Amino acid sequence: MQFYELARCGPLHGVISPDFVPAGGMLLSGNDLLMKSRGLRSEDLEPKQLARLHGLRGVLSHLQRLSDDGLCMPRDFVPFEGIETPLDVFVGYLLFDARIANPDRHGENWGIVTITPAEDEFLAPAFDHGAAMGRSLLDGERAERLRTKDRGRDVDAFCAKARSAFYPMELGERVKAKGTFEVCAVAAEYAPLAMKAWVNKLRAIEPHQIDATIARVPDEVMSHIAKTFTAKVLKINRARLLSVPTGELK
Repeated sequence: MQFYELARCGPLHGVISPDFVPAGGMLLSGNDLLMKSRGLRSEDLEPKQLARLHGLRGVLSHLQRLSDDGLCMPRDFVPFEGIETPLDVFVGYLLFDARIANPDRHGENWGIVTITPAEDEFLAPAFDHGAAMGRSLLDGERAERLRTKDRGRDVDAFCAKARSAFYPMELGERVKAKGTFEVCAVAAEYAPLAMKAWVNKLRAIEPHQIDATIARVPDEVMSHIAKTFTAKVLKINRARLLSVPTGELK
């Protein structure tokens, strides 16, 4: 995952991150790769068609082919048991998305970096998670979801309804994006050992560490309600990911 730090520019709070594309390199987005593989151009597609080009199985199959053809791991990534290919690493991105309720892994939010003249290519690190963990919710809604007894409205329901930016069909189909946990189930079919390895990494993160990490965020950046809501989202999704076999994540 790309490295981030909290930052401030005058009265505005945000994050800052180093550029992961080195000199002489270029980021090719997922959309670029998928269109190229089909002989398409962006100007040939309407926005909705371009979004639906982002079919989950198509993405995973394409990354599998790139991995087999010599695509490198993200720079500075240290492989560990069960994680041996760029596809295996990408499976970790999808598990992370499910954990943080990230709806934004669309075709512009992943890709590969190509470097000339050496023609090296490597998977880009995971980036742009700004829409995760209910960031767009106001504190009033967060508070209401935390205290309600309506099981269709509480934080568990919010987590269960989280959707990805991956679609199950190809061009022309009118379908909803897959849920983040459904994405993990499909990814586990492609790389079961990798999914198990990433789940084990998640298992090592204890709930008290989640609380301790969020508590470090300055109060002027994140309200008490936002911290409480975010911690609960992360704990619910962690428990859910750990409670079922990887082949049954839905």
